[in-house]
Amino acid sequence: MILQVDIEKPRPGVAIVRFLGPLTLGTSLHGADAQLQKTIGDGAAKVVVNMAEAPYMDSAGLGVLVQASGLAKQQGGEL
Repeated sequence: MILQVDIEKPRPGVAIVRFLGPLTLGTSLHGADAQLQKTIGDGAAKVVVNMAEAPYMDSAGLGVLVQASGLAKQQGGEL
């Protein structure tokens, strides 16, 4: 299964990121990472991550979330 990302912005500064599929090392994780970083960089400092449909995550997937958390904190928000 390929990782897909659904991003909803219910109001300015807030994003809900839903992962569909495993967060594992590979091309799809790099694309998801880029989308997440762009969302935070575009001003969504408060990010809710919905992992209900992500059956598995390896250390690379965890690294993406840790990095995104740090980026959000730099902007005064949180993941």
